[in-house]
Amino acid sequence: MDDLIPLLGDIVHRLNSPLGAIRARIELIKNKKADLLERDEYLAKSLEAIERDAAKAFSIVAELRETYRISKTVEPTSVSLALATALSQADISTSIEVVTEIEHGLPNVLATKSLVDVFRNLIVNLEDVIESISKIWRG
Repeated sequence: MDDLIPLLGDIVHRLNSPLGAIRARIELIKNKKADLLERDEYLAKSLEAIERDAAKAFSIVAELRETYRISKTVEPTSVSLALATALSQADISTSIEVVTEIEHGLPNVLATKSLVDVFRNLIVNLEDVIESISKIWRG
């Protein structure tokens, strides 16, 4: 089970942002298309169902985040090893070249076991940003 907790943390992190975006878009639709929603009962009921389902999903993600929060016990941890582990576990697009020059021999820091997850989440977020920028540059 302990091996699944970092994976679950990664899944929860990846679901949180899209669910927040869905909720924000629902509010935009309700505000910008209120007149259409008043005229179209089917559309209004469908949007209410989507909103209800998104709220349930958001609640489940929040519950999982709290239930499977990794230990807060700090211990001496190798930053170099944590970063190398995160990079080896990350599913980075082949269109992105990763150049690593990890300084070995850095002193340990006091951190929880989730330091690898922190690095992995940063890598995922960076990959999303790089892909977004790439799309802008390509037009």
